[in-house]
Amino acid sequence: MFALLVVITVLSNIKLIQLNDSIKLISKDRYPKTILANTVQIEVNKIALNLRDMMLSNDPVKIKNLFNDALASDKKMKQGLDQLKSIAQTEEDKRYVDAAISARDQYVPARDALLQLALDGKRNEAQAYLDQVFMPVQVKYFIALDAMFDYQGSLMSAAGDAASANSEQ
Repeated sequence: MFALLVVITVLSNIKLIQLNDSIKLISKDRYPKTILANTVQIEVNKIALNLRDMMLSNDPVKIKNLFNDALASDKKMKQGLDQLKSIAQTEEDKRYVDAAISARDQYVPARDALLQLALDGKRNEAQAYLDQVFMPVQVKYFIALDAMFDYQGSLMSAAGDAASANSEQ
């Protein structure tokens, strides 16, 4: 009888350790990466909205404020990608982050040129640049960010499923 209690206790502890490991994986790795990837996407969307509003506005003060907001979002976006790069552990993690950074490296110069055209009030030139240069680069960046976010989200879901399975056994 005592041996049976020891076996049950050992098996229970093993399951508890597995559950604890699953929860740690979610809270220390999967969730933070998912949040960072989402933050980067949010900041890129804010920049896109600021660019749109800059191109539609005639108010120089509003345009300057939108420009400054875009720069602040750029800083947050870069910080998020830098953090993701620093905590990427697997080759697949690194591949998605590197793809997003590579797309960003093409996006930033095009975005900066468009921001400057909008800031200078060169509406016609900005609209032509938007269609011909900026949008194709921005779409590629969005695709890379979406892929990174989807990947992180799938890891989060898989870790949640594993934790759930561990708790049910």
